[in-house]
Amino acid sequence: MAMINNKTQCFKCNKDKITYSCKGCSNEFCLMHLNEHQQVLNEELNHIINDYDQFKHIINEQKQNPRNLSLIEQINRWETNSIKKIQQKAKDCRENVVKSSQTFINDVEMKFNDLTEQIKQVHKENEFNEINLNYLKNQLIEITEELKKPSNISIRQNSKSFINEVSIILPSKTNEYSNNLFTAKKYGEFSLCDYIPQTEPYSKNFSQDLDETIEETPEKKKRNRRRRKVHTTSDVEDKPKQINPSGSMPKPTFNMDEFKRVYSNEDTDKKAIPYFWNNFDKDHYSLWFCEYKYLEDLKQIFMTCNLVSGFYQRLEKLRKNAFASMCIFGENNNNTIAGIWVWRGHELAFRLSTDWQVDFESYTWKRLSVDDENTKKLVNQYFLWEGEHNGKKFNQGKIFK
Repeated sequence: MAMINNKTQCFKCNKDKITYSCKGCSNEFCLMHLNEHQQVLNEELNHIINDYDQFKHIINEQKQNPRNLSLIEQINRWETNSIKKIQQKAKDCRENVVKSSQTFINDVEMKFNDLTEQIKQVHKENEFNEINLNYLKNQLIEITEELKKPSNISIRQNSKSFINEVSIILPSKTNEYSNNLFTAKKYGEFSLCDYIPQTEPYSKNFSQDLDETIEETPEKKKRNRRRRKVHTTSDVEDKPKQINPSGSMPKPTFNMDEFKRVYSNEDTDKKAIPYFWNNFDKDHYSLWFCEYKYLEDLKQIFMTCNLVSGFYQRLEKLRKNAFASMCIFGENNNNTIAGIWVWRGHELAFRLSTDWQVDFESYTWKRLSVDDENTKKLVNQYFLWEGEHNGKKFNQGKIFK
């Protein structure tokens, strides 16, 4: 009697083996590649934990130095002009401002602590996948934006009074966060997660010799700066599904999925880069260099990383036909973003879909000449995460694949 065939094809090695399903990416893996897949997820979790630690440090700094100092100064000037008659009122207003600021920080810290407990639970139980990690990253981005956004506290004056009284207008407090809070763990798990290898991030960077530049007008630049401040991940999540804009392009000879597999699992210098140049299809793919325009907006390194992560999250339909290595150079309060992109077609890909146009105009884009030796050096440096950019040393990188 023949043995029942219970083998399926492994997503990584493409061999028929006993496989295990990852509910996060819906792929089947043999035991060896399941462990490798989990190792990649574990590394990303470690990065998220580091981001949370940096955010905790910022909260502690702001607890020592409350925001809204400009309001305190306004109150002090009003107190001086009105002399002793309003000293007590000034004291009351200062206390309200400080109390409101402290309450705001405490609320954000409470949200952060709730998320920290979730991430500890996920890390302890070793049961997580891409869905859990995306949730944790998005939650951190949300509370980071909340901490950065301008205060809506203002001063109200009564002009009928001989000495204008002032009072503090506090924002109404909502329970939106607590009502929407859910545990990251419940949205996905591995069917086999008994072992998670411990990994450490490795390091990668570049130069610039380019042949095409995408320019923008001053009016467009001003408009883009406003757009960058109001768009969040949720802007894209509620949009209806659209047809993949790359679906109608001619079929290339370059196997993007295979290159991504080699880059993820093999030595980058000895295997991935030679594979890329030996198989690259310049008739159907193009190479691009990008650099972030608004350096004055880049402060904490972890916030710069979140900016890149948010950019990636809004490009889901581009993922199948594109690859990128975005690198962050420098240190806190002195850093920049630059990267190498590969995608199907020879035009700027982001113009093919409105879903992809949220962030791309915040960067300069220059098409690279594939046959130029300087291009190969530049691409290799970015794929390897090596070197420096504009005098700033490589700090960390993020891959879009």
